[in-house]
Amino acid sequence: MKLIKLLFISAVFVMVTACAGLNIGANDTGPKIAVQLATLKVLDNSKDPALRGQRMHEIISAARDLVQGNESTTVAEIEKSVRAKIDNLVLDRGDVIMVNMLIDVVKLEISKRVGDGILDPEKAVKVDAVLSWIDDAVVMYGY
Repeated sequence: MKLIKLLFISAVFVMVTACAGLNIGANDTGPKIAVQLATLKVLDNSKDPALRGQRMHEIISAARDLVQGNESTTVAEIEKSVRAKIDNLVLDRGDVIMVNMLIDVVKLEISKRVGDGILDPEKAVKVDAVLSWIDDAVVMYGY
């Protein structure tokens, strides 16, 4: 059973990574699907999806507040803040893999859009848009 779960997680990771690499010009469909699919998988893997959805919403809201309320924020600081909040959660190994995969996919997408430096207002809007995809997926899931 553990092997099946591991193979499933590996397949999801490959699919999400492939989707994140899609370049559809100005269209965000491919990257958005990758981020939302990863989000839904994190929720699906939870014993209590409603609680997980609530926690994800709180973490993303805090990250979005950091982006919108601080003109000297960097992508690395946002990632550090999110990881610190996640470290406070009690997660089993499978959940840790899924959550880390989601963070990596989101960070990749944000870095492609804005780089790694300080987020000026234009970059902050782009980062906020990517973070909103996670919230949108949580809402689609039913939280």
